This record gives sequence, C-alpha cells and structure tokens, in this order.
Amino acid sequence: MSPRFIFLAFSVLLYLGSLALPAIRFANGDHHSGFFLLCLGYLNGTVHWLANPLVWAAWALLALRRPVLTLIVLGAAVALMLGALQVREALWSWNSLAAARLKVIGLDAGYWVWLASAVVAGIGALVEWGSRVVEKAGESR
Repeated sequence: MSPRFIFLAFSVLLYLGSLALPAIRFANGDHHSGFFLLCLGYLNGTVHWLANPLVWAAWALLALRRPVLTLIVLGAAVALMLGALQVREALWSWNSLAAARLKVIGLDAGYWVWLASAVVAGIGALVEWGSRVVEKAGESR
C-alpha cells in the first residue's frame, strides 16, 4: 500500500472519530459533537463549516495523486478551521423555541481531531510530492 493511501486512510479515520467527540462548549453548560456541527453547523452563519467539503475534495485529490492541488485545498481548509478559534458566540439554542446566541467557552477534542485530520492529509500530500521529486530526479540521471 502506498504511503499516500496510509495517510489518506488515517486522515479519514481521524475525521470520522472527530464526529463522535464533543467539539464545542458553551457557557450555559451545553456542548455539541462534531457530528452535530457537521449536520447543522452551516446554519450558524459562519464560514468554518466550509472546511468540510474542502477536506473531502482534498481527499479525492490525494487519491488521484495531485499533491500540489491537495496542499492548496488543504491550506484553505486549515485556514477556515483555525478561524473557528476566534468564535466567541454561536447561534444555538435547542432548549427554547427561539434561537439564541450562546457564549462559546471552548473547543473540545472533536475540533482538534478534525483539524488533525486535515494536517495528516497534508503530510500525505507532502510525502507524495516528495516521492515524485525523488522519482523525477532518479529518471534524470
């Protein structure tokens, strides 16, 4: 099995694991899992959710052996993911009929594992890119 597929598989497993973990905590004691945020995060009005389809696209690009494009797409995804660190309040309230803005007090393990899944895919792209450079260098001799 090629190294890129090992990194790709590990990235997908990390991503799936992040869905099962708590990802965000609120001042009122509520918390939500990564799966909840994947399903409904786009309703919050932030752009951070868009990192998900970028990661999915990066996986496809990595599988197709397009490491440079993979790194570009993952760069955008990671930038969006890191932007979530600046979120101080979010529009969530399932305890009442009206939506309410809740203060965010922290990001939990699900967030960090989600971020790690993109980083691992990026490492896989770098390994693929490096192996291509070495391969081309060997051909030119």
